[in-house]
Amino acid sequence: MTDEKLRYVRQWLEKAEEDLKGYKIFMNDEDPLYSLAGFHLQQAAEKFLKAFLEYNAIIFPKTHDVELLLKQCALVESSFADIKFDNISDFAVDLRYPGDMQPPSKNELEQAYESVQEIKQLVLSFLKF
Repeated sequence: MTDEKLRYVRQWLEKAEEDLKGYKIFMNDEDPLYSLAGFHLQQAAEKFLKAFLEYNAIIFPKTHDVELLLKQCALVESSFADIKFDNISDFAVDLRYPGDMQPPSKNELEQAYESVQEIKQLVLSFLKF
């Protein structure tokens, strides 16, 4: 793998870490902003998975669908198939606009955060820099 490609993968990881930081800021605010926390949590999951796919030279569509990205990652490493979410992809778009979707609860977000941490650890365990 070229140095340029490794830098690009690292950029995906850096952006994912920024989204995790955003999640924590919005969750720990005096008046928590659960919709924004959910958005950044979804974005972190998406970017960690895309970093893994990029590292493995797997072409992926332009998508916010974490479940689809997990399936693609599972084709390379089966342990990704064990990670479960309840509609985290909805946090990417549906929460950001008016409509019928209610913001996730603190408990839902905390559970999703644990799954994102699982993704992060799994991705990092397979990347060799």
